Amino acid sequence: MEQEYTTSILESMLDAVIVANPDGTIRTVNRAALELLGYAEEEIIGEPVGTIFEEEAFFRGTGLAKLVREGAARDVELRLLAKWGDRIPVIFNGSVIREEDGRLAAVVGVARDMRETRRLINELSALNAIAATVSQSLELEEILNDVLDQVLKLEVFEAEAGARVFLLDEQRATLSLAAHRRMPADH
Repeated sequence: MEQEYTTSILESMLDAVIVANPDGTIRTVNRAALELLGYAEEEIIGEPVGTIFEEEAFFRGTGLAKLVREGAARDVELRLLAKWGDRIPVIFNGSVIREEDGRLAAVVGVARDMRETRRLINELSALNAIAATVSQSLELEEILNDVLDQVLKLEVFEAEAGARVFLLDEQRATLSLAAHRRMPADH
């Protein structure tokens, strides 16, 4: 009964939970971790943590040593590697589980997906840049082109996509159009 209760708690968590053995292999993950990373449980259990942690050095180097020494790691910015190749920014919090004799039994990590937060930060940054541009520009065409430059910097476009910026009146009739541009090749 106690095991079922613990499993229910783990599965009800909205953040990804990843438990690693002392040898650096993945011992347990919850449903949120599987959904975030695109793996089936049997594909990931027993695999090295480097399969899903871009910063495997954190677990093999000083990061893990510090976590083990201090017993916890808080708000570490990492990237998890999804099955399809994406690098997903997360905030990681970890702690250790020890055997009765003090030996390391496992490392437990909770990772919060930060993609939406980063997208919102990028949009806010672009809006702030647009506001600064508008306050410094006198010509409408210059304002629209500066706005277009900021819009193209947002991480919402595919490489082959472009953007147009329109100025609309209250009835949504187009008054002006900044030049249509494609994304820069290096984006």
